[in-house]
Amino acid sequence: MTVSSSPQAAPRLSLVDWWRREWFLQSLSLRLPNISQKDWRMLSRGLRTDLSDAAAHVGMRQAIDDLGPIDQLAIEYGKALDLSSRPQWITASFVTLIVWAVGTILLLTYAAGLYDGAVDGGITANISRNVLGVTVFANVGESTLPGVDSFGMIITPSAWIVPVFLLVLFLVSARAWRTIPALRPSGQED
Repeated sequence: MTVSSSPQAAPRLSLVDWWRREWFLQSLSLRLPNISQKDWRMLSRGLRTDLSDAAAHVGMRQAIDDLGPIDQLAIEYGKALDLSSRPQWITASFVTLIVWAVGTILLLTYAAGLYDGAVDGGITANISRNVLGVTVFANVGESTLPGVDSFGMIITPSAWIVPVFLLVLFLVSARAWRTIPALRPSGQED
């Protein structure tokens, strides 16, 4: 069996050129978070071929530079592929994580404040407050172990409001309604 090389085949890239091309494509993909896998495969395949062909004539560094600033290229591809009409799952995940972390920090800060207030006031007690189904507590001098005081929070069964709130926040920040073709902006059917 003989294998013939096509005259159309791109020359083999050096390791450095291959690395530059893949680094460029990875950087571009990070700037296009809403692109579908199908669109990204098609786009990256075309860019790989075009960059490899151009690199044979002017070198990979110049071929990448000739495409212009990567941010501008990402904006142009985003407009061409109309990525603004797609849900933003990554953005929604980030927003939800930040809100959850800030809420947790605020509840623990509140618990630490209960503890500090009890200690400063010379109170020996088990103080607890319920905030949206999350019990925030401070134990001062009421522990079963002598000298062990604590503060923290416990999620109770009535805390269903917290995950529901985070789910709604996630779906709204992702613009999840755009997964339904009828609810997309005019003419954005896939």
